[in-house]
Amino acid sequence: MTGNSSLITFKLLYSASDFSGEYDGACLQMRMSYSPAAHIFLFLVQWTDCHLGFNNFSGEIPTWFGFYSELQMLILDNNSFTNIPSASISNLSMLEILSVRYNHLQGDFPKDIGNLQNLKELILFKNQLTGSIPFSIFNISSLETLDLTHNQLSGSLPVDICRRLRRIKSISIISNHLSGYIPPGLSNCTELYELSLSYNIFTGTIPPEILNLERLESLNLGGNNLQGTTPAEIGTLRNLQQLQLENNHIVGSIPHTISNLSSLLLLNFSTNNLSGVMPREIGNLHKLEILFLQFNQLSGSIPEELFNISTLRRMSLGYNNLSGSLPSSSSYWRTNLELLVLSVNNIGGFIPSSVSRAWSFH
Repeated sequence: MTGNSSLITFKLLYSASDFSGEYDGACLQMRMSYSPAAHIFLFLVQWTDCHLGFNNFSGEIPTWFGFYSELQMLILDNNSFTNIPSASISNLSMLEILSVRYNHLQGDFPKDIGNLQNLKELILFKNQLTGSIPFSIFNISSLETLDLTHNQLSGSLPVDICRRLRRIKSISIISNHLSGYIPPGLSNCTELYELSLSYNIFTGTIPPEILNLERLESLNLGGNNLQGTTPAEIGTLRNLQQLQLENNHIVGSIPHTISNLSSLLLLNFSTNNLSGVMPREIGNLHKLEILFLQFNQLSGSIPEELFNISTLRRMSLGYNNLSGSLPSSSSYWRTNLELLVLSVNNIGGFIPSSVSRAWSFH
């Protein structure tokens, strides 16, 4: 500190690995929380970044965080905090990143988080939050990342979810209790590269509007109650790397336009009601690593082109009505398969010796 300055701006990096001996994280926290001069210290120090992750803190997040109006980053991951004090958190008007993943947050979603109009990342992954997501969260125009995966949130997503979320790039709300339709208005989140809404209770069909999201790299809608067919427009998502629609009630055939997804690494349509033959065009997915189509009603033979995808590591086609035989020529076994599942089908003929390359064959 120099001159008459009364403020010190610094970053508090506060985890078990940052301190050793008598200056461990717990010791520093005790001195800050219980010193008779603590209330004076709070006003003398101005934090910008605060990392308290990977400790054993518990109870309510301290209300004195509300004193730090200049705080831009608050990371409390991997602790046992149970509550975010609403009045205090709303004072952090400069906050850009709030991450409280892997804690024990309980009760309703803290609605005052919606007052943080500079927030870019909100990560509350793996907690026990209940109730609906406050509409104010979807009014944070600066928000880029929203991760509420593994909570107990219910209710539905607003129809105009992207009316103000123009900058949103990642929405991940996996393993909650959200219901209703997947909003077609998601198509207005033009910067979106991840949409993960798997394992909720969404109904209806896959809205074709969201297939206009040209930047989308990951589309995860598995484990819901979605019906209808897979829109042929799926082939317009040229940057898509993950497509997971497993554990739904999707019918019809796999669209031939799937071959346009030249960046695809993971394709999972397992446990649906798909029928018809497997399109040979899947063999054009030269970056594909994982193909899961088990537990459907697919028929016909397995396209030989699949066995020429050198990147393919895991392929599960069990519990269908597939027939025919496996390709015998070694020229069709260029894959690096670690897992090959063909159980409960009608495949005949000889098992080629090339199958021995697969670490696990069922």
